[in-house]
Amino acid sequence: MEKKDGGSSTDFFHQIAQQANPKTPEQIQSVIDKALLKKEEGNNYFKMQDYQKALRCYKEIVLLYLKGLTTSSPIQREQVRDLNILANNNLAMTCIILNLPDKAVEACNNVLAIDPKNVKALFRRGKIRSDRGDLDGAKEDLTQAYSLEPLDPKIKDELARLTLKFKAYEDREKKKFRNMFQKMSIDEEMQENKG
Repeated sequence: MEKKDGGSSTDFFHQIAQQANPKTPEQIQSVIDKALLKKEEGNNYFKMQDYQKALRCYKEIVLLYLKGLTTSSPIQREQVRDLNILANNNLAMTCIILNLPDKAVEACNNVLAIDPKNVKALFRRGKIRSDRGDLDGAKEDLTQAYSLEPLDPKIKDELARLTLKFKAYEDREKKKFRNMFQKMSIDEEMQENKG
């Protein structure tokens, strides 16, 4: 079977297979270059506030270009690592905007698996945890982010909000126990009056 450009479909499928599983440094660099172009495309969509298209670009980088990509070259390994961090951080931010918190947390977890001290991922995951009521998890993430970037005003603000949430939670718990003890005391009085 001939293709329009004169090559056979076997050649076409062979090229696709090579791109899907690059072996040579040149093939790997080609995949990295394509991923970098896709990142720029995603960033442009993000700037235009076309978040669905940005999301698709960032997912494509993570799932199509970089997933399972290995190389013996230290330079290419660092490029893949950095691109994975960038793409997943951008994916997390886009998911937050699109109200996809589970996907955002997943992207943050992917970043933190590569770079456990990544402030953006810690901050974003901490904020999502706080919004979901996981105050202890939020405290862990935001405290670690603060220890790495103590001058970041967004982290300080989120920690202040978290402190207020902890206080409100403690107040609710105190009220709940106070009401429970009042009810027990009333029940005891009623029992004494009956007896």
